[in-house]
Amino acid sequence: MKKALALFLFITNCLLATPTGLFWSPCQTNIRDPGERHIDLNNYFTVFNSRGHGQTLPPDVGFEAGLFEWRGLKMEAGVDYLGGTDFPLFFNGKVGMDENALFKQAPSWSVGVFNW
Repeated sequence: MKKALALFLFITNCLLATPTGLFWSPCQTNIRDPGERHIDLNNYFTVFNSRGHGQTLPPDVGFEAGLFEWRGLKMEAGVDYLGGTDFPLFFNGKVGMDENALFKQAPSWSVGVFNW
């Protein structure tokens, strides 16, 4: 039993989620550093739609890049492609600061737009 518990704790400690997977939402305060780029692929699905049948959402391929940093203030921008839709391109941008940037133990914050 102790070996099984140790194995379970080891495996769960090694599991990682993507940045958008931490809270299962694209609304997060982390911002890419200047020059940092990221290609993202998300295949979201729902278990039930309004009629009680499974449903798949269009695949989302995105590219994000950190643009600049000035006195702790960072900015990033990106574009997403949602396949199989009438208007497949969506743009996003965000400005904010990391934790401890304003003062010791300051929370991170960001303001932005997505799916524009």
